[in-house]
Amino acid sequence: MFGKRFQLNETTMPVVEELGRHMPGGFFIYRDGPDEELLYANQSVLDIYGAQDMEDFKRLTGFSFRGMVHPDDYEAVNASIHAQIGKNEGATDHVEFRILRRDGSVRWVDDYGQYTETDMYGGIFYIFISDITEKRERMESDMAVRKAVIEALSEAYHTVWLIRDVETESFSLYRGDTDGATMHAEPIRDALNRMKYSQAKEYYIRTTVAEQDQARLQEELKIEVIAARLKQRPQFSVNYLRKMSDGSERYFRIEFAKVNMPGGKMGVVCGFKDVDAGCPARTGCPPGARGRTACRSRKPQARGRSAVGSQTG
Repeated sequence: MFGKRFQLNETTMPVVEELGRHMPGGFFIYRDGPDEELLYANQSVLDIYGAQDMEDFKRLTGFSFRGMVHPDDYEAVNASIHAQIGKNEGATDHVEFRILRRDGSVRWVDDYGQYTETDMYGGIFYIFISDITEKRERMESDMAVRKAVIEALSEAYHTVWLIRDVETESFSLYRGDTDGATMHAEPIRDALNRMKYSQAKEYYIRTTVAEQDQARLQEELKIEVIAARLKQRPQFSVNYLRKMSDGSERYFRIEFAKVNMPGGKMGVVCGFKDVDAGCPARTGCPPGARGRTACRSRKPQARGRSAVGSQTG
């Protein structure tokens, strides 16, 4: 930022303070050394930390860089900073770390810094910080979703539903090909834009599940029932008879797995699998079947199905 063009000292500090008052984000300066003493912090820094005033901020942080960083993050952050700048004049660094606000809450900040040497203070860092908590949470949520979908698709499911949050029932649908030769995760945008989990469940049962299993699945696929069972154990499955497009009926299984989403939210992966072929001689249901004592081939009168129904499982 300033480097050799600007020497920080008692004379120029008022200039820095004036600049700091007009900066849109957090800005502070600290000395490179064992104590990492702060020389200056603007009002935006105090706001990020939830401090009422400068004295409050000093009590919270000890007016040091170490005191500004979450204790569990400090060693890694400090090592990263010094590895990046290497004591080179004008060198810059970028780190992200957690902080503890005055109210005890944990937030994430983005830290861009520049190292420079001064006659009065020795090595110092000019630092710009901003609160990126919501951005981090979105990134963590996206990563959790991707990981859950990839793991689910590796199980060769016919279709995968992902409930991102059991409270809000936010819902995504991923389609795999029907023969299992190749798998891909392609969100069906029309379904995503219009449906929550309960709506997708109702439509799927009405258009896809065999009539004799519809009442049972209406109960077993309620979001509160799924959440309660996953609190007891991380996985479970439900078997049912599905109407196929050619009018036949085949046994399918839905395997449910809990996904720990950021912010303590519970997500659920629902993998749909054709298990009809897994019934040797059709003398018994696959393990985990509920309400069935035999797997047998059926060919009732064909019923029409809409395109959306055929995409949802």
